[in-house]
Amino acid sequence: MSRTIIYATGNASKIEMMKNLFPHDEVLSLKDIYFDGDIVENGTTFQENAMLKAQAVQNFLKAQGKEYSVIGDDSGFCVDALWGRPWLASARYAWDHNYDRNRAKVLQEMQGIEKRNACMYCCLVELFPNGDYLVAEGKSFGKVLEKEERIVDNKYGYHCIFFSDDLQKGLWEVEIEEWVPVSDRKRAFEKLLQLEKEYLEKK
Repeated sequence: MSRTIIYATGNASKIEMMKNLFPHDEVLSLKDIYFDGDIVENGTTFQENAMLKAQAVQNFLKAQGKEYSVIGDDSGFCVDALWGRPWLASARYAWDHNYDRNRAKVLQEMQGIEKRNACMYCCLVELFPNGDYLVAEGKSFGKVLEKEERIVDNKYGYHCIFFSDDLQKGLWEVEIEEWVPVSDRKRAFEKLLQLEKEYLEKK
């Protein structure tokens, strides 16, 4: 049976990925539901921030008498030698949402460190209209390079300082189509899909 699911994002590539994984459902973005409110992400974990997004959108819909499942997400870059940082501060590690400076700060802090293990991390929360929710996480492991291999657009975040263990390549040298299948977000969605199947079978 087809459902309508709201993904609390305006990112077109995220929406496309979700549509591919939920082919029998209608997937709507924030733009599709005309949501333009500010969501304060002041949680202390990725899960809390993902839940805050889902709750804000669900409250917006309920105020209109609409009840849909909502998926919220949060993601980040985590470096073992930095005790997990940048972590929740990945987008603002240098305080100003500038990925050139964010990457520079990570590389500076990693100078002289041999063990450079890191991962891309994504957490998804699916919030159902009855208050039940599912949590799924995905990780893509690799290593922090010693320097940027290419200057890229800020939308790629930390990709040009990250070597993927799965691809055995730096993410700066692969197209998005090659990265997506082994990405943290794809893995989180695959886990969420399985959890959702088990949840719905019990209903």
